[in-house]
Amino acid sequence: MDVPNVTTPSKIIPGAPTTEQPVEIEITRKPNGDAVVTPKKPDGSTYPPGTKVEIPGEDKDGNPITITVTIDDNGSGEVPNDNLPKKDVPGTGTVTEPKKNPSQPVKVTTPARKTPTLDVEQDPKTGDVTVTPKKPDGSKFSSGTKVEIPGKDKDHPITVTIGEDGKGKVPNSELPEGKTPGTGKITEPGKPTEEVPEVTTPAKV
Repeated sequence: MDVPNVTTPSKIIPGAPTTEQPVEIEITRKPNGDAVVTPKKPDGSTYPPGTKVEIPGEDKDGNPITITVTIDDNGSGEVPNDNLPKKDVPGTGTVTEPKKNPSQPVKVTTPARKTPTLDVEQDPKTGDVTVTPKKPDGSKFSSGTKVEIPGKDKDHPITVTIGEDGKGKVPNSELPEGKTPGTGKITEPGKPTEEVPEVTTPAKV
């Protein structure tokens, strides 16, 4: 997992002007979960390229960190979905234009990363289960991805390997005796495991 840039607060430049305080630091989302950060000036205009925006975040252990975004030519910067916190993090953000000192802070909430989903469908006749993991934008995971769904107990999850069609199969015989709720896990080759809360494995037929 990429570690977000952790920076010390911007250095004060003696005698330099202060960056104009934004009316807001707008954060919108792309379908894949990436956050688009756009600070806006009181007159509605954007800040120049190279402007740094600092917003609150958290590391993988939940400790507070600062996420730094650099504004490009269109007045926005991006934070990859993987670098966003696991939950919304309210706090304050600052904007620092090149060769200026940081603005006064404004309230901003950094949104939680989008998580993948896991569809678990059972064929009522055979009892076999089809497992379909989907990325936040709805696209499929690559073949060879490993998916774990709850099994008969927490030490024995059911592991499925995803095929070319983006799905995996669990035969009826491997299912638990009763419906089993729990957490699913998705591991794409070469990438960190992602957890999916509230996955229920159906009972065998």
